[in-house]
Amino acid sequence: MDGPFLADTFSLLPDAQAIARFLLTDDVEQRFPHVRAARLAFILQQPALTLHGQPCDAYIAGLPVQGAHRLLWPFLVATFASETRESPDFLIYVDQAAWDRRGWNPELGPSGFPIEREHLVYHELCHLRQLVTKDGEPRYHRDDGREMLALARHTYEFFDTELRRYGPLTTQLEQVGTDFVAGAKAEKARAGRGRLRVA
Repeated sequence: MDGPFLADTFSLLPDAQAIARFLLTDDVEQRFPHVRAARLAFILQQPALTLHGQPCDAYIAGLPVQGAHRLLWPFLVATFASETRESPDFLIYVDQAAWDRRGWNPELGPSGFPIEREHLVYHELCHLRQLVTKDGEPRYHRDDGREMLALARHTYEFFDTELRRYGPLTTQLEQVGTDFVAGAKAEKARAGRGRLRVA
């Protein structure tokens, strides 16, 4: 891959950065206090974005970078890092076609941007969880005191706070039942009981 090819494939996504900034500062639900100091970079990717060989609208990656993007990380950091040139803690890749499609709905979210785009950014932020000690105490970086973060998985294709906030936008209605059944099976296998808690 040469420079022009990479520059045509990846571009910075300032609207997503602005949405994330809004969600982190206007966090009345106190969903993201641990993420406020994180250095995030939103990257628009074209052609189609895939994860594990499947098309996806967006995904988040942190250090250590694995897979093919391990070779791209230095380029992306050098090109799209913040103005301070600090390396981002996480890169959020967004599929160009999915971002465009999510702009068709004229309804605006609290951020002032199309609500479906806001929902996508919210979902990706939900993937960030604070690391804790074995005693349940929050962990912090020794050098700068920022929260230590890791990626959180979801049982379904959405998070419970996301479902409460965005409702039907969270997932297609016909997919909800499938997600709940799959989630219930996963919960039962992990916990040894069939109770399903979403709210």
